[in-house]
This record gives sequence, structure tokens and C-alpha cells, in this order.
Amino acid sequence: MLLDGRRRARGREGDRELGAHAALRSAIVNERARSQLSEFLESRWLRAAQRGPADFAPLCGGLASSIIVGVIFSRQIIKVPALAAADQESLVAQLAPLVQQLLAGEPGA
Repeated sequence: MLLDGRRRARGREGDRELGAHAALRSAIVNERARSQLSEFLESRWLRAAQRGPADFAPLCGGLASSIIVGVIFSRQIIKVPALAAADQESLVAQLAPLVQQLLAGEPGA
């Protein structure tokens, strides 16, 4: 019941955050959830990384995925103060160029 109230109050962004939080927590303790999350992330990020050089696509997709998962984990589960306090727009503005560079397949650039 409390969760339903939190979801309604936070809207779609809150739903995504709660979903990401639940997926990460499950993946930490459950092998099946870990496998499903890994497959999901690999399919999404590898497809996005295909726009760059093929030699680097798996690595670049994995690095981009690791950055995003690391930020979500640090923000929502560990609650690193600077990340937990930052608004979503600020995080996106800081992370987008890095992730875009990785997905474009520009290693070391």
C-alpha cells in the first residue's frame, strides 16, 4: 500500500526509479535476476553501440552500461550524497557526452 502511494506521488519518473532500484537489488542476490538484467543491458547497449566501429562495439556497450548501472546503484542503493541529491537533468547533462562518446565507438578519445 505504501509503495502504491509513493508511485502515484512520484509519477512516471518515480516508477522508473523504483523499477531500477528493484532490478538492481534483485540482481545482487538472485542469479536469475542477475542473468536477466545482464541480458537486457547487453541487448540494449550493444545495439546502441553498433553505430560505432564493430571492433569496439561490445566493449563500448559494456562500458556505457556499467557507467549507467554504477550511477543508479550509487544514487539509489548506496545513496552517495552528491548523486542522491543531484536532479536527474543534471546527471543526464554530465553523463550524456561520455555515454555518447562510448556508443560512437571512440575509444580513448
